[in-house]
Amino acid sequence: MSSIKVPQRDIGEVITFYSYKGGTGRSMALSNVACILASSVKDKGVLMVDWDLEAPGLDKFFFHDRNLDPLEIEYTALLTEFNNKPGLIELFSEISNIINNSNFMEDEALAKHALDRINIKDFISRTPYPNLSILKAGRIDKKYSDKINTFSWENLYNKSRSLIPLFSDLLSRHYRYVLIDSRTGYTDISGICTMIMPQKLVVVFTPNRQSFGGTQELIRKATEYRIQSHDLRPLLVYPLASRIESSLSQLRADWRYGNNEQKIPGYQSIFEDLFKEVYELKKCNLHTYFDQILIQQSPDYAYGEQIAVIDEKEKGRFSLTGSYEVFTKWLVNSTLPWEPDKQQDVTSAIPESTSIRYACFISYPGSSQSGLIKDFATQLKQGLEDHLSPYMNKGIYMDIERLEPSSSIKEQIPTAICQSVCMIVIYTPIYEEVPHCLQEFLAMEKIERQRIQILEKTFGKHYRGKRMIIPIILRGVLDDLPDKIKETQYFDVSKYVLEANLNRSPSYTKTLDEIAVSINEIYKDLKQLESRGLGINCDSFEFPSEHEALENWKEQSSQPQPRTNSIS
Repeated sequence: MSSIKVPQRDIGEVITFYSYKGGTGRSMALSNVACILASSVKDKGVLMVDWDLEAPGLDKFFFHDRNLDPLEIEYTALLTEFNNKPGLIELFSEISNIINNSNFMEDEALAKHALDRINIKDFISRTPYPNLSILKAGRIDKKYSDKINTFSWENLYNKSRSLIPLFSDLLSRHYRYVLIDSRTGYTDISGICTMIMPQKLVVVFTPNRQSFGGTQELIRKATEYRIQSHDLRPLLVYPLASRIESSLSQLRADWRYGNNEQKIPGYQSIFEDLFKEVYELKKCNLHTYFDQILIQQSPDYAYGEQIAVIDEKEKGRFSLTGSYEVFTKWLVNSTLPWEPDKQQDVTSAIPESTSIRYACFISYPGSSQSGLIKDFATQLKQGLEDHLSPYMNKGIYMDIERLEPSSSIKEQIPTAICQSVCMIVIYTPIYEEVPHCLQEFLAMEKIERQRIQILEKTFGKHYRGKRMIIPIILRGVLDDLPDKIKETQYFDVSKYVLEANLNRSPSYTKTLDEIAVSINEIYKDLKQLESRGLGINCDSFEFPSEHEALENWKEQSSQPQPRTNSIS
């Protein structure tokens, strides 16, 4: 089975596959992407959800007469298990009964109560492929039609509006990827699947006028709902042109770029205009995206329920397997459809002065005597960027031409600190003797206090997140560390900093992993503010003076210091 490199995350992603019209190859695309991901993930696995209750059939791609090795897979046992298990409609019927029979509770508490009472694994079936499971539409029997026709999704939503978001969160904790096969058209179910459940929405379409209008309206509704909701996750839309006949080059070009004489709308310009509208982009160029992303029509896969990434013998770039692999890489690496080197991020609607541009700012003493410190800082930057790459696409700010102690602060330094998730402090005793280091430290302290105030004011609870200053002890006696360092969660690397190849040291690698996780936790908190335009305005941020920084460092609190939290 085909596989790709996928990022490792603490929480899984929910991705919905939607098509306005049927016959686009939506379920086929989901099945192929699911198999690629299942062969690529190292933990938790992949879950497919058949939410097309009126016309279920996702399971047919996985449970039919296929050439399976009986020594590897007990296919008959799996099929029996699948047929006997309940599915999505039974799951939500049970949840609905719990809610109806519960005493009055606040909305979120009621939803949590209902989800705590069910065992999600009771409704999920294994497939014949490792790491791949399915939550089928339901148990297909004589009662199935009545179940889906009498169940009211609208009533359930009105009784507990927190239920579906919490259900999405539940699945994200259990699986690395959750792929939802949504109902077509405009329905309660398609609204749940496209607006509430996912972080990413794959819109599968064939080039025809019937698809374009309905697809555009659905994307508008989904993105507008997400903006108006309390859900802080961005909703990223990925168009997937499907069943493209590669042999008809003129028709293919007409429907991609448009043909005024034939009154054919080009789907590339349709999505470019739509993305500019819903993401408030000044420019949007999807040329590179649609050059790479399409699913070609293949006569061999026009009949039955075959999975190309499993069955196809020739798996080159221009095979169906190659097309699904390229799309999956765009999808899971969060590469935006518009060209990232020329276009803006979805956060472009947020003023640049309040946005987070850097994962961290490295503060270290620079002088003619600090070659070791600079060398270590350079290695740290390189190693930490590698460990941060699965979490975020943010660089690390480090002033390579570090200041002499007597020099003035460069103009870009205050802004870089303000636009960083956190500050890495490379501490040796000399750090306390360098005024610009103390100015940088105090600047981040001020930024940290402002951010915490905004977080607590916005979300109405005490902030218990990670500190935004992360010291790394390069030299110094731990018992003699200044209070400013002791009260943080610092990392002691002094024992192995002189190793010949530091980035291959297991102890150092573990430290980088822990730092990357800490930075990501802070980043997730700050993204909540950024998504609401509530970040600190770095244009008006006042950088502390040298005198202020020196006085701040000298102050010793009369209160007992928090317990030292060293990690070595």
